Amino acid sequence: YPVSYPIGKVLDCLLGHNEALFRRAQLKALVSIHSKEAGKGGELTHDETTIISGALDLTEKTAEEAMTPIESTFSLDVDLKLDWEVMGKILAGGHSRVPVYSGNPKNIIGLLLVKSLLTVRAENETPVSAVSIRRIPR
Repeated sequence: YPVSYPIGKVLDCLLGHNEALFRRAQLKALVSIHSKEAGKGGELTHDETTIISGALDLTEKTAEEAMTPIESTFSLDVDLKLDWEVMGKILAGGHSRVPVYSGNPKNIIGLLLVKSLLTVRAENETPVSAVSIRRIPR
């Protein structure tokens, strides 16, 4: 640091500050190149390039486009019993949270954290209401 800082300052004065600015399209192209090289010893992983690409596309997407209609989501009635069939459907869904409703599927009362089902035994047919449900603030 004691040697590199003064040298850096002198070089900044001599060469100037040439900062590279990229347009969104240029960044997308750069990320695309990195995604093709992901897993081949490159600096960015496939997951990282996916996240960066998604962030760049975020300004073009509306909230409506990002959301899933409630009619299309997998949800559970609060009075349902957690048997083998229901537990299988929850696991097959692949989500970490499942909406829980009371009576009408549009009346969401909270979210069931799938990891909380680790202690639930399907043969006991525990009701959903007996499992910890995260309430949704209204």
